[in-house]
Amino acid sequence: MTSRPALRLDSSEVRSAWAKASARFPTYRREVRNSPASTCMAYRSDFCQFERLLAEHQQITDTHCVTRVHVEGFLQSDPAWSPATKRRKPDATSALFQYLIHRGRADRHPTEGIGRPRKPDEEPSRSRPAFSNGSSSEGS
Repeated sequence: MTSRPALRLDSSEVRSAWAKASARFPTYRREVRNSPASTCMAYRSDFCQFERLLAEHQQITDTHCVTRVHVEGFLQSDPAWSPATKRRKPDATSALFQYLIHRGRADRHPTEGIGRPRKPDEEPSRSRPAFSNGSSSEGS
């Protein structure tokens, strides 16, 4: 398997490519995945944040160069995110790479194997009666 060379684009070309994908991504999510508009817009916002992080801090200009390390860095980039946001970001990033692969803009899925934060257990709305107290009532 040969390695794909990194594309060398100037910053306006990179911004244009990311902007096109960013603009089309919510429509794809709505039409193909039947996602609510609010989810699509939140995902687009996540996508734009990820793109800025890659371009400004990592100097990554091609989606083919993104690795799991970059994705994990993005997911840990703001400790002030709410628990719901921390759960959404990995899903958004994964969905983005599914979209990019579908469009031929990425050749691998760098989010594979990255865990998702779990939703904290919610208190039950009512308690259920115990089915057994541990003692046997057979034969009585």
